Amino acid sequence: MPMNLHPGMTRNLVIALAIVVFVFFSRGAIGVIQDNEVIPALEATESLFKAMKEKNYPKIWSVITKKSHDIIIDDVRKAIAQTDTHASIDSLQTDFASGGRYAREYWDAYLKVFDPDIVLEQSKWEIGKTGKNEREIIFRYRKSDQPAILKIYKENGSWKVGLEETFRRRRLSVPELR
Repeated sequence: MPMNLHPGMTRNLVIALAIVVFVFFSRGAIGVIQDNEVIPALEATESLFKAMKEKNYPKIWSVITKKSHDIIIDDVRKAIAQTDTHASIDSLQTDFASGGRYAREYWDAYLKVFDPDIVLEQSKWEIGKTGKNEREIIFRYRKSDQPAILKIYKENGSWKVGLEETFRRRRLSVPELR
């Protein structure tokens, strides 16, 4: 037997239910939106992988952390020393910041074994753990059972990608990138 409600009551009931459903299902999204650091953190992450795709080496350098800079410079200095050549830390930092010879050699080798399109076009992005000056971005590549978790850090008011902080162990297991 159908229930007869006053027309105004039916409309109010539908509106009330819609509000309850909206609040229930959007609770997670509201939390993310209220965190005004999420968008800049995601933009920094995306700009890194776009710069890799474009082979814009100065841009890559500008969006990774100081710790990543230090590790990369140290690795390159060690590699140069094996050739009985010398390069100062300052000259290497300038080279990487400007996309010079060593930067091109380093990033070309890196991109031979890493395709940024895997992250940009073939992965689902999620927000992981968050802290005041630290975030995790979770990438779920469609062909992998295991996600990759990228660490990003706030340095001097800007979000920077912890490339080495995230991938150093993996990188050391790839002969071309040692």
